[in-house]
Amino acid sequence: VKTTDEARAILERNNITVGRETNARQLKSLAMGIQQIELVAGERSQYVSGAVFRFPKRRGYSEQTSQGIIMGANYTDGNVAHTLHELGHYAGNNGLYGPYKSAVGVCSFTNYSNTSYSRARYRNEELSEVFSAFFTHPELLKNSRKKNCRDAYAFFARKFKNPQYAVCNRNALTAALTNGG
Repeated sequence: VKTTDEARAILERNNITVGRETNARQLKSLAMGIQQIELVAGERSQYVSGAVFRFPKRRGYSEQTSQGIIMGANYTDGNVAHTLHELGHYAGNNGLYGPYKSAVGVCSFTNYSNTSYSRARYRNEELSEVFSAFFTHPELLKNSRKKNCRDAYAFFARKFKNPQYAVCNRNALTAALTNGG
């Protein structure tokens, strides 16, 4: 994603909106994450369509509210993995939490998902961490020594038509989208 116009086009075709306070880096990083999901899904993904993002300044944490996905902690740098983590919660709220928890045992993929949360909450954080990893560094799940993490990769590979495109290579992703996948 090279321009803000390109970023806006990606977000628009996936029914994603952002607040007026969104800067160019945030817009582009969000579009890169959505572009990756779009490529792996083979189309606009039902799990993230309709998401609304807000990037308020000086906010220490992110959350899902009736106002949309409120991004914190990275309000200036536009971190793709962080936006994908929050999209993981959005996807979970749109029908993935239950099936994920039923199909996948505890993966304990990151320390963040295990940090002093209730069992239900840490499984939600786990899904979001795994969702982000699936689109940015899938090999960490696919080649994990932990069976449940490999199962998590397989779960998302079944949900998205083109799991072979779940790679962290922006040039390859852009070329694949430009050339029709």
